[in-house]
Amino acid sequence: MNYAVIEENTSCTLITEKGQMVSNEICRQLIAHIVDNVSEGDYFVLSGDASNTEMPHIYNEIMDALSHKNIKFFLDTSSDSLIEGIK
Repeated sequence: MNYAVIEENTSCTLITEKGQMVSNEICRQLIAHIVDNVSEGDYFVLSGDASNTEMPHIYNEIMDALSHKNIKFFLDTSSDSLIEGIK
């Protein structure tokens, strides 16, 4: 869950929660669903912190699974997910 607190002076504070851990099985199901529903030549956005998954490089797994579909990826993340995603 994410919250944005906006002050009267328009200052903004973001309060975010990590969320539940996502199992490898759920990650695999998600990747299979994505592969089944993304079409050749689509654009695909991978965004946010994926550190609450048992699959540490899920963005790479998704990009690898779609590599045969000539997908254009937009990777909006940071830290290890960004470093691994641009390899």
